[in-house]
Amino acid sequence: MTMPHLRATRYNRPFRIRIPPFHHSCFPAMRCNCRYTRKNWFNLPEIPVTFPSRALKHLMLLIAFTGLLATARPAAAADLCGCWSGCWESCCTGHHGPLKATVCKLDDCHYCVHFRGRFWVVVPFRYSVVMTVTRQEGDKIFLEGESYLGRLIGTFHYQAVATPCEFKAKYKSCKDEGRFDLTRRCP
Repeated sequence: MTMPHLRATRYNRPFRIRIPPFHHSCFPAMRCNCRYTRKNWFNLPEIPVTFPSRALKHLMLLIAFTGLLATARPAAAADLCGCWSGCWESCCTGHHGPLKATVCKLDDCHYCVHFRGRFWVVVPFRYSVVMTVTRQEGDKIFLEGESYLGRLIGTFHYQAVATPCEFKAKYKSCKDEGRFDLTRRCP
């Protein structure tokens, strides 16, 4: 049976599919004399299916392609794990010194950064910060974190931008602010 408003062209040729009814082998508790078995598959009733236009085919392809894109995994983030070295500088006091860092990935959204450096050339310092990934643009990863360094120094807030080769961070507290400039070290 053809629809009067659908005429067969080379783009909407009808084709037929065979749809079997539920078979008792799918439901072991049901036993019946079913005439649709694997041996007489071609005795199933045929259902004609037509596509009325090329636009509908394109729409179906677009929906299928969009579904594939939706299930695609995002690009892998740059790996920041490893040893970094560079310097730190205070914008308020002008103090500066060497700085080393070791970055460890905790999960997809968190990194633990262990900083080691010197203040006034001879005074060593060491502390760790858990930094959270806030966003990613290409190979740049944007991180934020904070650490409490005692009553004397206070709480430091960090904002960093990291690529596979550079780690640039700004820090700020109630008494000081400055920046860290680090590059990846070879082991």
